[in-house]
Amino acid sequence: MSGRYTRRATVLTSNKSLAGWGELVGGDTALMMAILDRLLHHGDVFYLRGASYRMRGKEPLVLGTVAPAGATVPSTSGGESGGGGDVG
Repeated sequence: MSGRYTRRATVLTSNKSLAGWGELVGGDTALMMAILDRLLHHGDVFYLRGASYRMRGKEPLVLGTVAPAGATVPSTSGGESGGGGDVG
């Protein structure tokens, strides 16, 4: 990270809000505040809302519901081809 500082852009993503990052280092919020201070210097934070792009089309499996035999499960992909997604 220090090699990229002021030279290149770095993008970090998380499904946790910044307020919950203290839990990631064993509850040491002072340590996490120091880390965030350095990461966010000259940086911007963007909060994205909505369904996860990676989870599109997988909702019935995640929610534990199974469609009855012969039933169609509505697609949430908006008609786009899923090519190149996760396997397994």
